Amino acid sequence: MKKFVVFLALFFVVIGGLFAQNRVSVDLSQLESIRNPVAFTRQFDFWGVNIEGAVPSNVNWTQMNRIIVRVKYFRGANGQTEIRQGSGIAHCHLFYDYSGNWFDAGNIAIPRIDNIGLTGPAPASQDQGRAISLTRAPAGIVFQNAAANVTFIEIQEITFFRE
Repeated sequence: MKKFVVFLALFFVVIGGLFAQNRVSVDLSQLESIRNPVAFTRQFDFWGVNIEGAVPSNVNWTQMNRIIVRVKYFRGANGQTEIRQGSGIAHCHLFYDYSGNWFDAGNIAIPRIDNIGLTGPAPASQDQGRAISLTRAPAGIVFQNAAANVTFIEIQEITFFRE
């Protein structure tokens, strides 16, 4: 009987730990780069980031219902000049299969996330984040410069959480 009680206690600790994650941040140190390696040369140029190895595998992704995306923007050929945060500078979207077409509707986990700057309606960069609905673990995120003068985007934070 004592072994059974110990087993039950351990079972609930392990299972509870799997589902108790309320916040999951992408480990930026595990990404290939936190900044696009090649400068954007035109408006709506894009950069895809594989996040598969940078998030825990034991997350119940269907329970994550918000995302925070914080980035910095830079201009110039070498990207040395930071651009002030604001709406309409860039947007992003999440996708499920990194090896697939990042823009295919069947692969898009979360369609375009606008206002990753600091202003506008429901900005994803604010502490309350943006509402999302995932069916499984996202594999990557695509960033696009909406403003032609943005030549580099640098990731500061990507956090998934549930309210």
